[in-house]
Amino acid sequence: MIWGSWSSETIVSPVTCNLVMVSKRWAPSIAGLPRWYVTDQLRKFRRNERGYFDEDAQGNLMQTNAYALDERSIAFVGRYIESLDRNQSRATHEPSSSSAGKLSYEDSC
Repeated sequence: MIWGSWSSETIVSPVTCNLVMVSKRWAPSIAGLPRWYVTDQLRKFRRNERGYFDEDAQGNLMQTNAYALDERSIAFVGRYIESLDRNQSRATHEPSSSSAGKLSYEDSC
């Protein structure tokens, strides 16, 4: 959720949640993910396509937070996440180009 005007000090709940979860290794780092991917996932949470299983506590939390975001806020969150430096110690795969990843994602999802 974004409160007030946008700045580097703005509180962004998806970022806050993932930073906490990463410290406990509950979720992979989202830092540096492409904007298109972040915004698409937030929209899926809002459309009840993600985070709807009762046993998925973190997904339920993300869904609740995504419901509070309007389209402008989703765009800001996507840009902010993309601007963060990748956390190489939490990398789950070899980085590839954003455009190749987008094509693979669109083919599979």
